[in-house]
Amino acid sequence: MRNLENVQTTSTATVAQGTESWNSTSGAAVHSNAGAARTNASNADAVVTAADEFWTEDLLTEEDTCTEAELLEAFQGFLEGDLTLAQLEGMSAEDLYQVADMGYDLMTEGKLEDAKKIFEGLYVYNPFDAYFHTALGSIYQRQGDLEAAYEHYLSAVELYDEDIQTWTNLGEVALEQSTKFMKDGRTAEAEEAFVNAAEALGRAIALDPEAKEDAGRRAHALVHVTVGAMQSAMIH
Repeated sequence: MRNLENVQTTSTATVAQGTESWNSTSGAAVHSNAGAARTNASNADAVVTAADEFWTEDLLTEEDTCTEAELLEAFQGFLEGDLTLAQLEGMSAEDLYQVADMGYDLMTEGKLEDAKKIFEGLYVYNPFDAYFHTALGSIYQRQGDLEAAYEHYLSAVELYDEDIQTWTNLGEVALEQSTKFMKDGRTAEAEEAFVNAAEALGRAIALDPEAKEDAGRRAHALVHVTVGAMQSAMIH
């Protein structure tokens, strides 16, 4: 299963530009929530347990691993939209992750629509897999669909709440949403999105307080730039 670390598009400069539009009152109120951590992942363990049970069904054993030709046929079926759930049930977890690797390669090549077809099919078959949600979040983020990206990242951290990369991605998308809402004059929604961003980035930083990982360093940088822009906006 490939790592999604480098499949990102938003820069800290973009975030800084957006936060400059905050006035001192709303900025100060939102900043007071910057250290909070999201609490709606309390049922994550139960969901992950259900997912583990899902993958241990007899029809998903290692003995049922597909041949290369069968994997390529399944991959083509995803792209053409004619692969049925019945056909997927003949594939093991290992097979599905091999298909996911093919989808990842499409994503890195910039073939986002084809990659989305792959991961949407995998997600429909197993909505309990955090990786499938994270991949879809990355694809939607790159396509500019912030709402869909946010929902998939949120689902991913609810399923597995120790992934620094996804927490950082979630915070980044929420910052983008906040900027967009503020530009559209939707102040209340902008504030809510900013709080969501602060909570997600706070969770990422808590998981990597010394910024040893790339995602942790990106979370620290996003918070640093955002707070700096807010302080500048308050002064002016």
